[in-house]
Amino acid sequence: MKASKLLREVDIRCGDFLYLLETAEAGDLCYLDPPYVPVSGTAHFTDYSAGGFNMDDQRRLREMCVELDARGVVFVQSNSDTGLVRSLYEGAGFKLERRRR
Repeated sequence: MKASKLLREVDIRCGDFLYLLETAEAGDLCYLDPPYVPVSGTAHFTDYSAGGFNMDDQRRLREMCVELDARGVVFVQSNSDTGLVRSLYEGAGFKLERRRR
C-alpha cells in the first residue's frame, strides 16, 4: 500500500529512451538504466531486447542526456565504469560517481 501511494503520481515507462525528448520537462527526474558496456571479456549482457544495445546506442544516450540537461531535466543513469563510458560523459559537465564497494 505504501508503494502504491508513493507511485501514484509517477510515470514508469520501458522503451527506447528517445521518447524522453518529447515528454520530459524541466524539473522532471528520469532514471536511466541502459545495458552496461561489458567490463570484461566474459561479460556479455548488453541488451534487454533482441535488437541489442551497442556503442552507437550509448552515444545516442549521451547526446540525449546532454539535451535533457540543457532543458533542466534531472537524470540519474546507471552504467558500467569503463573507459569507454567515462570518455562519453567526462567533460560534459556531468557528475560521475563510482559505486563504492
